[in-house]
Amino acid sequence: MALFLTAVLALALSLSAAAAAAASDRVDSLTTTTTELSDGHPATQVAAIAFELAYDTNALGPASCVPLHVGCAPVPVAGDTTGAVFEFTPDSPHFADIAAKLTDGVPQVVNSFVRVFRADGTPLLVFGEGWPESAIGRGNPDLAGCQLDRIRLTLVECSLVGTQSGYTLRYQVRWTLFSTRTNVAVARCSWGALKQLYR
Repeated sequence: MALFLTAVLALALSLSAAAAAAASDRVDSLTTTTTELSDGHPATQVAAIAFELAYDTNALGPASCVPLHVGCAPVPVAGDTTGAVFEFTPDSPHFADIAAKLTDGVPQVVNSFVRVFRADGTPLLVFGEGWPESAIGRGNPDLAGCQLDRIRLTLVECSLVGTQSGYTLRYQVRWTLFSTRTNVAVARCSWGALKQLYR
């Protein structure tokens, strides 16, 4: 009987922990407006595009990643197509900086940038939009109380079309944030309650 109750207790604790872990999973997202940008450079000069989630509004940096920007490594145009998905994790450049900003409880503005590059890495076009973090945090200042696990970028729409005067870029992106709540209490179950339940 004692062995059975021990096994039941272990199972109950395991299920309780699993339920707590499931309850702590959280998914938030931010979808940009559909944007159409025109530029006078020939479309043949466009080699890569970067879509970035950022706090630093200085997007006129080099092709390499800059502080407080995630996703700033340019992707060849052939890979930047509608439906493409990119994942950023704690190993990605500047992920920790973005995660710290998103979970510090301080209301701030988060930006979504697009940068269009020549083959030599110099930018042809830069555009950005900003939102209060509460747009991601479901009305809360940000994701305070959570640990950011990964960021997913989905190109809801992305097309680059050459025109007589240059090219037109039309795009819409969705940033999906996967996080785990760090302040969820685990319900306790007493030994007496378990014996009463399984008697």
